[in-house]
Order: sequence, then C-alpha cells, then structure tokens
Amino acid sequence: MNTSKSLTVDRVVWVFVIILAFVIAFSILQRDKQRNFGGLAYGGFPEFSLHTTDGKPFDYHRLKAAVWAIHQGSSPRVDDIANQLIFIAQATASGKRHMKLLTFVGNQHSTTGIANKYQYILPASPAELNKIFGKLGIIREDTVLLIDQNGAIRGRYDFTSPDDFRSFRQDLLLIL
Repeated sequence: MNTSKSLTVDRVVWVFVIILAFVIAFSILQRDKQRNFGGLAYGGFPEFSLHTTDGKPFDYHRLKAAVWAIHQGSSPRVDDIANQLIFIAQATASGKRHMKLLTFVGNQHSTTGIANKYQYILPASPAELNKIFGKLGIIREDTVLLIDQNGAIRGRYDFTSPDDFRSFRQDLLLIL
C-alpha cells in the first residue's frame, strides 16, 4: 500500500519536472526567435570543403565544437571587418571562452590581414562562394554570421550598423 502511494508521488513529481522543462525550453526559444537570435531563425551553415591559404583542408565539420564569426568578400573592406573580429576574438579569449574567425575570400583577393590563431582564410571561386552563401540569401561584405558550437547560424549582423555591431558582441557573449 505504501509503495503504490510512493509510486504515485514519484510520477506526479516527474510529470511536473518534465512540464517545467518544456515550459522553460519553449520560453527560451520564443525569446531567441523574437530577437532573430537562435538556430530557429537561420538553420545550419551549408556544407562546404575548401583549402586554407596555406593549403590545409577545411570543411564544415570544423565548425563544430567552437563559436565562429563568418564573413566573405573580395574587397579591402573584408580585411577591415576581419580586423574588427580579430579584436573581438582577442578580447573574449579567456580560458575556454573564445571565438574563431572564418573569412571566405575570392581566389583573386590578396588579404592584407594578419593570419593568427583565431582566423582561417579560405579562398574560393565565385561559383563556390555562391554555392555556400547562395542558400543564405544576400550576404554583403559587411555581413557577419555568428555560428554556435553545433554549426547553427545564431545571428546575422551588418557591421556598418553600430546597433548590429553591439548586438553581435552581446550575442557572442551569450553563446560563449
């Protein structure tokens, strides 16, 4: 008799815990969706396989287990954005918290940015860039994508806008 009462109490407690977990998860997803921040808003980053400027292979699997800022272009503006992102990466690097930078450039572009431990530069043909970024809509050279540890695009930011730049930094700290 006592064990059936105990089982009923256990079931009620477990049902309550499960309902509470769903409510919390749903409210977090709704909050992120309202701010266009989260995997629901953009989905995963497209598959790709290229080589870095020093000839090492690099594919979309490398995006897992790290937070990435990704941008692309072929003008000198790409280097300006890369330098801003490297500064942010260095400022947020403490212990296990860090961001890496992935720069897609046209094959003809010669980057003036200083390669360092935070940045990977991937030269690509216009067709390869279109294949990767075409699924994401229009991506200008001032656009930066924030990718989480699971390869999901968590945000899209226009670095010509001070508000988007500030939002990028805030959102980055949320997922680090």
